[in-house]
Amino acid sequence: MADLKFYLTSPEPNVTQPFAAQSLGGFASLTEYSVNALLTEPLDHINQNVLISNNLGTIQAVLIDDEIIFVDSSQVFGAYGDELLTVQRGQYATSPKFHIIGDTVYAQNTGNLFNNSLSLSGTQYRCIAIKNTSSSDVLYNVQIYIKNGGQNPNSIIQIALEVPLSGVFYGSATLSTSISITDSSIQNVYPDNTFVGQLLVVDDPLSVDYNIARPIASFDGPSGTFTFVNSMAFPLETNANFRVEQPSSQNIVTGRVSPVFNTGNVSDLSTALGVSNAISINFSGSRINGSSLLPNEVVYLWIERDVSNNSDTYVNNGLVFTVNYKTTS
Repeated sequence: MADLKFYLTSPEPNVTQPFAAQSLGGFASLTEYSVNALLTEPLDHINQNVLISNNLGTIQAVLIDDEIIFVDSSQVFGAYGDELLTVQRGQYATSPKFHIIGDTVYAQNTGNLFNNSLSLSGTQYRCIAIKNTSSSDVLYNVQIYIKNGGQNPNSIIQIALEVPLSGVFYGSATLSTSISITDSSIQNVYPDNTFVGQLLVVDDPLSVDYNIARPIASFDGPSGTFTFVNSMAFPLETNANFRVEQPSSQNIVTGRVSPVFNTGNVSDLSTALGVSNAISINFSGSRINGSSLLPNEVVYLWIERDVSNNSDTYVNNGLVFTVNYKTTS
């Protein structure tokens, strides 16, 4: 599904994250962790050319189903702007397979997420935001698991989920200034400061502030007023729609320090290898929307890499993780 996207994380909202190794929690950034395209010609077991629907940028490998394929080079050609990838198959210990037209091709930028900056015990942590960017589609029974855990026997990779328990709030502006928005329909509905730290996004295509996002500094319950950390360029128009997205994840200053696991809305670490060991986004049974990921909702994937102290190499520590879901309830 094209509307389910993986983003690098950042302590600041609404910014690009140019460094994957600094994806240490916080808000979903504007930078996708893995872009994708569609296969536009069948791919047999021996073919060394992969034809896809759009340019994936500079990549080292692609993932189709559970086959990881090394990319030698690429070029854009053809009347429809398709991209031809010249590849070597079998380089990542995954057997060549047959793939049909329409299969999703995921870009794999090997080596960008992890680096050699480990804790004294050999651990390292990263965080990826997984978001349903659709305006209407719901994903059901959402689970996350590892397809390929890497090829280094001295490295153990585990994952955990951090899931906001609340949903996305949708509102309409009754009054507005450049630094605040009031929705009179929720006067005395929510306690003071309920939404502090969350992100208010202008959701009205007719507004001059459309898609502008601001972190919430305070919320006044009796009046239903949201006050921002930073001003918008213009006050929001009366009756303009907005949404308040879910809270950000915990944020660590360095990838050598462990975030908190196995408490509240954060699962315990798990190898989660294969769909039979997948982690449900409703692992605690406490999410307001259960295992469904509604439009604009996000969950956070924490990754721990643990390299043995007696390991002489830090190579082959990559992983392939994926999301399993249904499009009907």
